[in-house]
Amino acid sequence: MTRYLVHPTDTLFFRDGRPFEQEDEGMAEVRSLFPPWPSVLAGAFRAALARAMGWDGRSDWAKNPRLKQALGNGPEDTGNLTFGPPALLCRGQDDAFRRLYPVPRHLLLENGVPFLLDPAEAETFRTDLGDLALPKAKAGVKEIEESRIDPSGLTRVLAGEAPAADRILEEKRLFAHEYRVGLQRDPRSRTAVHGMLYAASYVRLNQGVGPLERKTGTAKPVNRVALGLEVEGAPREPERLGVLGGFQRPAAFEKCEVGWQDAKEPSEPPEDGRYILYVHSPIRLKENGWPRPDWNHAELPGRLAFACTGRPVMIGGWDGRSGNHRGPRPLEPHIPAGSVLFFEGADAGELAELWKNRSRRALGEREKLGFGRFLLGYWPRKEC
Repeated sequence: MTRYLVHPTDTLFFRDGRPFEQEDEGMAEVRSLFPPWPSVLAGAFRAALARAMGWDGRSDWAKNPRLKQALGNGPEDTGNLTFGPPALLCRGQDDAFRRLYPVPRHLLLENGVPFLLDPAEAETFRTDLGDLALPKAKAGVKEIEESRIDPSGLTRVLAGEAPAADRILEEKRLFAHEYRVGLQRDPRSRTAVHGMLYAASYVRLNQGVGPLERKTGTAKPVNRVALGLEVEGAPREPERLGVLGGFQRPAAFEKCEVGWQDAKEPSEPPEDGRYILYVHSPIRLKENGWPRPDWNHAELPGRLAFACTGRPVMIGGWDGRSGNHRGPRPLEPHIPAGSVLFFEGADAGELAELWKNRSRRALGEREKLGFGRFLLGYWPRKEC
């Protein structure tokens, strides 16, 4: 896949599935999502690529056979294009970008020290879902919220080891939320129009300071944080400047010549048939399926023994095609990024085949848009 950097020229705004109406009393609490859903970044790239191929920005490109073959038709059909999930990137002191991942849900803090939740130490309870293994409550233990983990930290987690605390970065160091309020005023009475109060929380990526320039003796700001996107099948480069997310915010697409650092899976599968599946982009299982105790999947060896996951995230979108298609798409539940599924009892041969075939790191629907991506790893090791 070809890797691209996406640099916003200003703030960004990405909605979730909640209502966003000016008469809603809770509207001032609407915060922009970040990073965006995979379909949002893929759609922005498709539009920029379409403009580079001669699209006028208004007509139905599906009526042009060349554009339809390359770009597809509608939110589900991507034509020859395949996308990876959006990557949140941070530039280090060595000027190299590193991918930051959602913190795995089984990574917790005990008095400020990271540790991995071990399902083998859980207690079994009988519930309406059957016998469930639930973790033991401990004083001083809390979840890691509004943070990201760097590639070396996630690599240790996938190896069954707890990372160092400095491998976890708070999101406030990467981007900030900017609240803006708009009010429509009646020009005759010069008072506010009832119900016309708008509020939105935008996202601004943090910048860093570059090296001093010899001629001027000053330092220019550099893009310390950016979005990354992997694309396969693009016939040419996209138009450099496009729009991204809500309110048509401008963003620039740039080919990433040197790439970025990713987390690495363990080189060999576990010998005991127990492994974890770490979700790093939302998964929509077919036919509204949802992992439950003893759940098994045709593409995944073994059975589900334990899961650390958050609430389902509801993802919809917008269909921009003209005619009856145009309008909002229905919200559908997805397994959130950062979830960890623990499998056991896997056949050694099947597990070795899954481990070897890196192209099978996707599960569920809309894989070509970047949904359903996962990484494999080990259960927490006892010596940790």
